[in-house]
Amino acid sequence: MKRIVFVLCVAVLASGGRATAQDKEETAALVKRFRDGDVKGRTRAADALVKLGADGATELAGLLADRDANVRGRAAEVLARIGPDAKEAVPALAKAMMDKDDTSVRASAALALGRIGAAAVPALIEALKGKGTEQRALAAGALKQIGPDAKDAVPALIDVAKAGGPNADPARVNALAALGRIGPKAKEAVPALAELVKGKDATPAVRSQAAIALGQIGPDAKEAVKALAEAVAEPSTKAGPLRFHAVAALGQIGPNAKDAVPALEKALDDKTIGEQARKAIEKIRAKEKE
Repeated sequence: MKRIVFVLCVAVLASGGRATAQDKEETAALVKRFRDGDVKGRTRAADALVKLGADGATELAGLLADRDANVRGRAAEVLARIGPDAKEAVPALAKAMMDKDDTSVRASAALALGRIGAAAVPALIEALKGKGTEQRALAAGALKQIGPDAKDAVPALIDVAKAGGPNADPARVNALAALGRIGPKAKEAVPALAELVKGKDATPAVRSQAAIALGQIGPDAKEAVKALAEAVAEPSTKAGPLRFHAVAALGQIGPNAKDAVPALEKALDDKTIGEQARKAIEKIRAKEKE
């Protein structure tokens, strides 16, 4: 197995990075061993395919349509290990993320798309437009992995975050988490996030994740300060963890959150969020003095 990998790498280098017909045959042999071999043989073949990068990914993409769900899942897992060099497999992975028979295949395909990064964003945006909650949740989770490079997905993520209805929370929460990971580049989402914090058509989990996302967007989330301050003032029995996340977000917004200081001061004696409120006020005022 080591000899096959060595020969393949040397041959590709000698051809200026272009795989020859012999290279392709040997790569196909690795894929066959990966599909049909015993556990030890599959593991070695997988490691070799990862080292081959893009060439290995191209061959592995064909296994995503295999009749055996275990083979499809294993192929997606190896493509995730290859990462950005597996961009040619994006169309096949996008289809695998909607696999009709196996949850693990869908999850592994989403993981691979997230690891591939920016090249997978267009396909993930399309997946966000699907009707299935799981599909949207997986796509949003992959975009969360990608982070700032997924900025083109912000409008579609906003649509998912705002979409209510039964069993919608997994997709909404993942979409909000993705917006937070995108950070300042997701500032156009601030108005929608502020509305979600207010609680209209939003569960406690959605409200809390919206507050977290606003904190990750940072100073550009100034427009949401009023909504966050109102959340801090809510009774703990109603708001739950939201109050903690709202306080933290105000601290992350910094001087732009100065209008929320009165609400934070009122929370200083609160046993659950008092210390967090003190830290938030310090952050706001410390940055004001800089």
